Parts: sequence; C-alpha cells; structure tokens
Amino acid sequence: MDEVERAWQLRRELGRELKTLRQAAGLSQPQLAGRTGYSRSTIATLESTNGGAVARAFWEKSDAVFGTGDRLARRWDDIQQHVQAARALTAAARRRPGPRRRAIAGTTHLQALRTLRSAGADPDGVPQARIACAQLGWPVVSGGAWPELVTGTVIDALQIPRAAGQLAISWWLDTGGTADPVRRLPAVPHPDQALAVISAGGSCYFLARAGACPWPAAGPAPDATHAPAGGPPPDGARAAGPIISWHSHGSRVPLPPGRAADGDPAQWAHLPSRGVSLASPVALLELLAKALSVIRGDMQALSLPGGVLAVPARHPALPSAHR
Repeated sequence: MDEVERAWQLRRELGRELKTLRQAAGLSQPQLAGRTGYSRSTIATLESTNGGAVARAFWEKSDAVFGTGDRLARRWDDIQQHVQAARALTAAARRRPGPRRRAIAGTTHLQALRTLRSAGADPDGVPQARIACAQLGWPVVSGGAWPELVTGTVIDALQIPRAAGQLAISWWLDTGGTADPVRRLPAVPHPDQALAVISAGGSCYFLARAGACPWPAAGPAPDATHAPAGGPPPDGARAAGPIISWHSHGSRVPLPPGRAADGDPAQWAHLPSRGVSLASPVALLELLAKALSVIRGDMQALSLPGGVLAVPARHPALPSAHR
C-alpha cells in the first residue's frame, strides 16, 4: 500500500471513529456541526466511506466535544505524515539528480502518458489507466463502478463548462504558454508539459498541482469555490451558475475511460506530450476566467472586442432573414 492509499485508509478510519463517538454522545450531525463550527455536510463527508480531509482545528474541537484529550488530533497528525510522505515521493520523482536517472524517469513518464492516452480511448482500458496513473504518482480510487482521480495530495482540478474549456485549450496551444498581450492572456507553463484536461459531460477538468487552494476544506466556505469571470452574462443569456469550481481536499474527478456521475463518458481533451509538470491552479485561473468571459452565458456565442457577437448561423439571436 502506497502513502496516498494509506492516508485515505486512515482518513476513512478516523471518519468512522468520529461517527461512533457522535452516536455514542447522542448527537446528530447538525448538532456536532454547531458545536465545532463546521457545516453538516462536512461532518457527513468525514463520516462517509470515502473519508474526507479537514483542518486540524476541527479535530481539536471534536476532542473537546467528546472529551477524548488530543486523540483525534494526534490521529490527524499521523495522516498528515503520510500525506507529506506522498508529496515528498512525488517531488523526488520529479527531481533530476543525474543524466541516467533523468532519462529513466522521463522515459517512464512518457510511456505512462502514452498509456493514458490509448487507455482513455478504450472502454476496457481502465486497468491500464490505473497503472499509468500509479507511474505518474496520481492517486486513484474506485468511485462506484469507475475509478476517479483524488485531489488534494498531488493533483487539484479546475472545472469549467466545456465550451470555455475548449477555447482555453486552443489559446494555450496557440500561444505555447507565453503571455499574449493582444488577447490579454497570461503566461502559463508550456502545454507539452503542463496541459492535462479531462472532458466529461458538459465540463472540462484542468489538472494542476495540489496545495495552492486558499479556501478551507470545511466551514462557511464551499468545498468547490467559484471565481467570477467577466461579470454577469450579457442580456438575454441564461444564468451560468457556478463558473469555475476548484476541486481539492479529496474531491474526485472522473478518470478516462470511466464515466462522470451523470453517466457521460470521460475522455482526455488533452495530455502533455513531453513530460508532466502540472501548473499551479492559481496560474490557470486567469486564463480560464478569460475564456469564460468570451463565451456567452448560453455557451453558444462568443463576445468579441468592439461589441461583436459571433453566433452559429442558425442561432435564435439572428433575425430570421439571416439564418
């Protein structure tokens, strides 16, 4: 069992202990949430069979509620040691101590990427995809009938509507990651090493390095944080709802060739071709927000400079004479 799997096993065990203590104390999930200052959904996630991640402060408050000294907090410390060990192993794999080791690591990663690409297009490629993710150090668990990538230790993911995601991918490839002052695009790492995107249902998931999410895992802030992009939708466009969702703290992302929660197939919209050095999610926010600001709320029109609106030829917004 590797460090990532061990950390998630310990998290599930700690969640089960939390449930046992809560029930023994005669407390409901909302009551425990009120006493600790966290949300009921956080309590439910921690107690679930999938486990969950939350700050040490929660376990300190739970120790106080149940009179368990510092037992829960110390168990959280043990979990964090495994999380840090997993991150250290991933960092060590990316270091380049010598020509021979560098060549071996590079070959392994490139082969893993090729395997992911081919497995993602094969309905029976799940075992190969899991092996490739293990070679890359990406944590995978079984979610229902299909495996999923687990965020929060090695990978985070930014989720945006598919139309805007496809535009962001095109911009990234076109610029090679360099800043584009004409289109006001920020600099991001080169796509050959950093651009990894999963398409599932109506969304694109941009994979990024874990550890940069500034929002807490629980409490008043939501687990999936939404960033504004370009203000409200133009007149006549429907409300877009959540715009950018930041997956971290154990949130899961569908792994190709699996399926999303709604049953839609998951596919690789893009994978790096020369290695894996994922960008920080903070570095991607500006690019993705810019792409969203160009896509109208109905996801079928582009808002271009000068007030120009580009729409499909049969779009309802066009006068009937021009359709």
